[in-house]
Amino acid sequence: MEAVSTLPDGPTLAGQFTQIIDSIGTDPDLDDDSKELARVKVNAIAQALSVVDNNPGSLRLALKDGMPFFSSAASRIGKAIGSLLSGDAAQRTLSTVTDTATRAAISYFIS
Repeated sequence: MEAVSTLPDGPTLAGQFTQIIDSIGTDPDLDDDSKELARVKVNAIAQALSVVDNNPGSLRLALKDGMPFFSSAASRIGKAIGSLLSGDAAQRTLSTVTDTATRAAISYFIS
């Protein structure tokens, strides 16, 4: 999770994303293809979070891309992403996001 390591609280965020990635491998509800897809989507969210100050749209798109998958087949992973995004470490970065559509995508995962 090198992408988020440069953010405020980067090591904490990197550890949280790594825990999510690790949990995907042991999720009994996901087949191998779904596990790989989940890893790709989580990595996309981490990458987008790392550039959210300069490009909030990338986070919005990564979150929206993951919404259907993380609300159905991989709902446990979706909840973990929501917990990460609502945590203090992520909120220090996300507090600067003013784009309404991006805030709405973030709120979807947090609620």
